[in-house]
Amino acid sequence: MLSSCYRESIRIAEELKLTSIAFPAISTGIFGYPLEQAARVAIPSLIESLRSSRRLVLVAMVLFDKATLDVFAKAAMAHPYKVSIAHYD
Repeated sequence: MLSSCYRESIRIAEELKLTSIAFPAISTGIFGYPLEQAARVAIPSLIESLRSSRRLVLVAMVLFDKATLDVFAKAAMAHPYKVSIAHYD
């Protein structure tokens, strides 16, 4: 279900001819989805969706705090496809 949220959002972004999109850590707040598990679902889902994208060149994860960033960065670095991680204060 979570993976589908990311895939469908990328699909719709493509339909709208967007070149960038931003995501929060979907469902990890009030819904209580485990952060580590969410990162392990989100990162591969986004990367795989982007591989077939024609227009999107930037996907930003807008995360609540450094602890969340660290979890998502770890998941991203574990993925075999190269990703860039930037941290802004």
